[in-house]
Amino acid sequence: EILRARDLENFLIQAGGDLYVGGRPEGRPWRLGIQDPRGPAGSTFATIENLCDSYQVNPSDIVLEISEFAYKKQIENCQKILAKLKNLGCKLVIDDFELKYFNLPEMLDLEVDAVKLNRIHVLDFDKNPNAQKITKSIIDIAHTFNFEICATGIENLRVWELLTDYGCDHAQGYYICKPVAVSEFNKWVGIQIT
Repeated sequence: EILRARDLENFLIQAGGDLYVGGRPEGRPWRLGIQDPRGPAGSTFATIENLCDSYQVNPSDIVLEISEFAYKKQIENCQKILAKLKNLGCKLVIDDFELKYFNLPEMLDLEVDAVKLNRIHVLDFDKNPNAQKITKSIIDIAHTFNFEICATGIENLRVWELLTDYGCDHAQGYYICKPVAVSEFNKWVGIQIT
């Protein structure tokens, strides 16, 4: 039987619960990317709520990421489900953020904790003064709305340093750590903390 996308997403959330409980470094959040927070009959909310109960996970340790495009495409329905998840205690992040789909007045209604800057804004960032100005403006706008901001696609030290100078709160990318197995990640985190 072919799994529908929603079934696959719920399966991956469940499988993530096993990995989260079995191999998560202490104090690290559980990050989940969700494509459609609505799901059939609000199933994403029910799935997350059940996982919190089943695995004794504090909802405040869960970070849910939804792309700017998916959020905007289904904004009214998304806002209701995401508000329930936020009330449960989950943290919410807009992924692939680039101000492409949101105008500034719409940002007033975003009830999220953070935005992840689309990696297109850091490509050639260290060599392009105009890209630096745009990215600095996006970081400033995010902070104006009290969102933390994470830049993705960091591939060299110079880009990381510039983003840090501009006030970027978090960063991810191959320069920092390439994708690794859970066991390797736990070792890497241990090295970074000590």
